Amino acid sequence: MKKYWQEYKVILFLFVGWKFILGYIERISPFIWQLKEGYLGNSHWANFDGQHYISIALNGYYNFQQAFFPLYPLTIRYLAKLMPSDPELIGLIISNVAFFFGLCIFYELYRKIYHNESVWPVIFLLVFPTSFFFSTVYSGSLYFLLANGTIYYLTK
Repeated sequence: MKKYWQEYKVILFLFVGWKFILGYIERISPFIWQLKEGYLGNSHWANFDGQHYISIALNGYYNFQQAFFPLYPLTIRYLAKLMPSDPELIGLIISNVAFFFGLCIFYELYRKIYHNESVWPVIFLLVFPTSFFFSTVYSGSLYFLLANGTIYYLTK
C-alpha cells in the first residue's frame, strides 16, 4: 500500500487541486455572469445530459434517450440501491472516482510506453478547458477509465 501511495500521491494532489480550482470557479462565477438556478437540474454539475442519465437510472429509457449507453445509468441505479442517497450525488461520486482512477492508469500507461516519470500529460489533461466535464454527471469519466484500462492491459 505504501508503494502505491508513493507512486500516485502526485496524481492525488493534482486531482484534489483541480477539484479546488473547479470549486473556486463555481463560487466566483455568479459574480461574473448571471446563472439560471435550477436550469435543467438541481446542481451545476448535473445539467443537460446529466439529467437524462439520472432519469434513465431512475425510470428507464423513454423516447429519444437511446443515444445514452446503459453502463453509466445502470451503475447509478445499482449504487443508489446499495446506499440510498440522491442520484445526482451518486453520479458525481462515480464520475470523480472513475476519473481519479482513470488518471492513475493514464499516468501508468504513459510511464510504460515512454519510460518517463513526467506528470505533464496529466497536468495537460487537467488544464484542458473542457476537462471539467470529467467532474460532472456525464459518462465521460467512466469511459476514460475503461478506455485507459483496456489500453493499459492490452499493452501488458
